[in-house]
Amino acid sequence: MIKFFRNIRKKLLVEGKTLNYLKYAIGEIVLVVIGILIALQVNNWNEKRKLNTERIKLVKELISDFKITNSRLTESIDYARNTNKNTNTFLNLQEEDILTLSVDSLVSLTGYFFDKIDFEPMLATYNRMISSGTKNLIENDSLFKLFPDFFQAYDSYQLHDNLGGDLVYKGSTWELRRTLGSLNVLSRNNQYPKSFELSEKQYRTFLLQKNVYATCENMAWIFRNILNKLEDMNSTTDMIIIQLEKSINTK
Repeated sequence: MIKFFRNIRKKLLVEGKTLNYLKYAIGEIVLVVIGILIALQVNNWNEKRKLNTERIKLVKELISDFKITNSRLTESIDYARNTNKNTNTFLNLQEEDILTLSVDSLVSLTGYFFDKIDFEPMLATYNRMISSGTKNLIENDSLFKLFPDFFQAYDSYQLHDNLGGDLVYKGSTWELRRTLGSLNVLSRNNQYPKSFELSEKQYRTFLLQKNVYATCENMAWIFRNILNKLEDMNSTTDMIIIQLEKSINTK
């Protein structure tokens, strides 16, 4: 093709048709420029299509992860609500109630104070997106304003969860453990030496002590805050999923 155009230009020069030669040369340049522009446009289109494919894949993976997170939150919230219900029930008992309720009823309530409310979000895709810098593929300001809210609530959840653990090993709960020998004495599940066991009267008397109530109150406060943070994360996760689903069709 190049040889063909060269021959035409040569023929025009030989025939002395300089003006025609110039017109032809200019036309040839225009055609070359148009060809380059078309090639660049096609390349840009292919690049955009590639990036859009990567964007959709990223968004779908984020949706999948946050739906898993949402499912885990639902389970943890249900558990936390039940824990809060039972701990509050115990804290609202009067002295007469503790002296008259069956030991089995008391055991079923006190056991909740030494429970653990677990939650672990699915963040594999999010962490990979941040570390690789691919978050720029998603142009959604509303979405990226939600992530800090989620992580702020998650950090607060972890803070209270760790605080509960600290109480068990060096705080007020530890003081109960040291007094009883084992917290299992309160749940009466027999996983402790028989010499630690309390009689029914001793058990009721122990529950009426101020330090026992204060310890239970500490744990109930932690559980209430954990529940609040789980619910905050759940609400934010719902909004994150909505924004992610919108992002699939933004381009």
